[in-house]
Amino acid sequence: MWNSLKDILPSVAAKFRMRGALDAMEICHEYRSIAPRLLPKDALKHTAAKSYKNCVLTITARSPIWAQEVHMRRHLLKDQINHKFGQDTVKKVRIVIAEDAPSEGSLSAEAPSK
Repeated sequence: MWNSLKDILPSVAAKFRMRGALDAMEICHEYRSIAPRLLPKDALKHTAAKSYKNCVLTITARSPIWAQEVHMRRHLLKDQINHKFGQDTVKKVRIVIAEDAPSEGSLSAEAPSK
């Protein structure tokens, strides 16, 4: 009988002390699922989850305008991630403006469209 990778990965990660890295990848990936529902339609072209460490999710934004968009909805992002992964998984959402963020799609400093 075959076990799916999804089922065995958490125990293997814990065994090799990589559980924190696996959690960070899952939480950053969840941002990609949540952002299109909570932010303007082009959010993933202009923002990205950069890291998750010590209960802090860091989101990078291409411009101050996009940083403000994330900032205004940070509590909704935090609530939805915590709903999926457990209360207090994310205690703070930090937004930083980074010239190289995000890595996908075409980037411009245009204002968000709703």
